Amino acid sequence: MNTLGAYLEKLRLSCGYSLHAAARKCGLSHGYIRDVEKGINRNNSRSLIPKPNTLKKFALAYNADFNVLMHLAGYYHEEVKDEFEFLEIRLDQILYIRVNCNNEIEYHLESEQHEEKRNLYDYLLLETKLEKHDFLRIESGLLINLRQIKELSFPERKIHFESTYLPLTWLQFTKHNKTIRRAIDRNTLEEELPSTTLTLIRKTSRSH
Repeated sequence: MNTLGAYLEKLRLSCGYSLHAAARKCGLSHGYIRDVEKGINRNNSRSLIPKPNTLKKFALAYNADFNVLMHLAGYYHEEVKDEFEFLEIRLDQILYIRVNCNNEIEYHLESEQHEEKRNLYDYLLLETKLEKHDFLRIESGLLINLRQIKELSFPERKIHFESTYLPLTWLQFTKHNKTIRRAIDRNTLEEELPSTTLTLIRKTSRSH
């Protein structure tokens, strides 16, 4: 089983990188990165284990633990574990996303919440992805899923979802209330099949 390759692929996807983007970040060719992920050198069909200096490039590019990569590659025999686990989330099930005071990204769903850490570059990639899937940027570090909104109340200035709500400041309400009300009207009239687009996150151990 190609444990290292599968792990590196998940790291790449959790960063939101295509193979070409990963190549630019790592300073490696996209073909080589894909070979490592598959664990096979396409030129000779032999197993492929990167050298430690190459693993260091992956660790820096993916904001990953170098020691974990060294263990998975077989250089360290003592097990090293991450402080996170990979988790796939459906974008259509996210209510809103917020960056908290610890610079962690909070994913709020109806019955659960998850946190992860990302650097600024990767977070901006995530924002761009979300805005292509009907998420509205209320302000820097706060995005709401327009498809999940049920009601916008005034004068309370609250965005209501199925079983929870999100309060807005006066400035946020004034700036976005027309867009939100149009989304509510559309949600009432349209019956679309839910999107199954997934995003892969690194869920921290404190998530619940």
